[in-house]
Formats: sequence, structure tokens, C-alpha cells
Amino acid sequence: MPTLKLTNVNLMPDQQNDTTPVKIRVRSGEVEIEYDGPFGKLVGCLSAISRKINELPTPPRKRESGGDAAMAEGKGNDPDPDTPTMSEVANRLDVQSASDLTIAAAAKLALYDGETPFARKDILNAMRETPHYKESYKTNLSTNIKRLVLRGRLNKRGENQYALSAEEESQMRERLGLN
Repeated sequence: MPTLKLTNVNLMPDQQNDTTPVKIRVRSGEVEIEYDGPFGKLVGCLSAISRKINELPTPPRKRESGGDAAMAEGKGNDPDPDTPTMSEVANRLDVQSASDLTIAAAAKLALYDGETPFARKDILNAMRETPHYKESYKTNLSTNIKRLVLRGRLNKRGENQYALSAEEESQMRERLGLN
């Protein structure tokens, strides 16, 4: 994911002292911006962020598959041979627990499948693709997701919509060799 470096940001005198706490996360395509800090600093950055985003090169479009049903019928594109299976992701991340498998599933969905945000059922379906999965994980998945949100590893984006936090995504990219 591209990194934006902002310099020479100017604030209006009345805005730069506004210390109202603000937390936002914006994602557009491959670019994601997360900010947690005083409003005064954010206001000055917005126009600079917009300019920097517009300067970024447009990434190539992902190949679209015809979906699982189309694949089963022999329609659609073949899966990308460079994309690891869920089991391979789980093994690379040395999954040892339900939480580990939940994060591995979230990483697979976000980093390889391009699904962000994703739903609880998407996480569950990905988890089921591995030999690490136990039926008890399904029963405890909602509680497990809540804990991961509280710990800042997942972000809740809406009703039953989740995404890796920026910090967790960075760590997953590093551990999976995607940097």
C-alpha cells in the first residue's frame, strides 16, 4: 500500500489550536489513511492528502473471477497461482489459536482477496478452509472478533463489517513478505 508523506502543511490560526480529538479511517482503492489526533492538525492535512492521492499511480486492476459457482462449472478465470491458499497463509503465520486463525483469515481476505471490509461469515468461510479449524471456533467467533476489535487488531466498519487495523495490516504484510 502506498505511503503518503506530507510536508509544508499550513493551518489557519484559529484551526491550528483546536484540540478536539478526532479519529478517522478512509480507504479508496489501494490507498488507506488513518488519523487519530487533534482536529487542528487534521484540517491542515486534508488538502495535502487529497493532492498526494491524486499523484499516486493507478494500480493495475485485479482479475475478476466468475465466483465459486462459475469456477465449479469451469467458467471464469483460473485462480492466480501466486495467491496462497488459506491453509498456506495460516501456516506462514504459524496459527496456534482461534484468534490467530481469525486474524489469518482477515489477512487472507484483505491482502490477497481484496475484500475489505469483510463480514463475519467471510471470516468463518476462510477459517473453514484450513485443517486448523475446529467447530468450536464457529461458536466463539463473534466473541473472538469483539476481543480483536477491543485489542485494536480489527476495526469495526459497520454492522457486521470488519477490516484489519492499519497497524495489524502492516504487521501482516511484513510477516507474509508483502512489503
